[in-house]
Amino acid sequence: KLAEAEQNYLKANDYGAPYASTRYNLGVTYVSLNRLADAERALQKAGELQPSHINAHYNLAWVYDHEGKNNQAKQEYQATLDLKPDYAEPRINLGAMLGREGQYPDALRQLQTAQTYAPDHPILMYSMGEVYRNMQRYDEAIAAYNQVLRREPRHTFAYTGLGMCYEGKA
Repeated sequence: KLAEAEQNYLKANDYGAPYASTRYNLGVTYVSLNRLADAERALQKAGELQPSHINAHYNLAWVYDHEGKNNQAKQEYQATLDLKPDYAEPRINLGAMLGREGQYPDALRQLQTAQTYAPDHPILMYSMGEVYRNMQRYDEAIAAYNQVLRREPRHTFAYTGLGMCYEGKA
């Protein structure tokens, strides 16, 4: 069915539909098909056609993030947040990315801000646990991982993080 969706979005584009939503939907379809380079082009075009299209920026950031294009991802996450500062998911993803890059204070700032909008979000709490663990703030990391496990008892990465914390504390 995704191939059919793609074909219809492409027909709309062929007939000159200059709509951001068509390009956005095509980009999301390409993400579902794991065709990230195609998704990147479609989402870029959606953002060009409608610079205020929040989800075009957010999904383009996600694509850049998964392609390892961190600088572009950060720019698009920030563009999303400039349009909607209380949008927790891009803030969580930006914080997680900054944490992976070792920019712990900036990562925590983003994640703590996201926490005001989505206090029990498991990905947020896992990301906070990762940052705290990497900072060797083990007690805070343990609390974050445990919060994840209260919501998702089978979250294997949270268990792994807990193990690493207890090992680090030894």
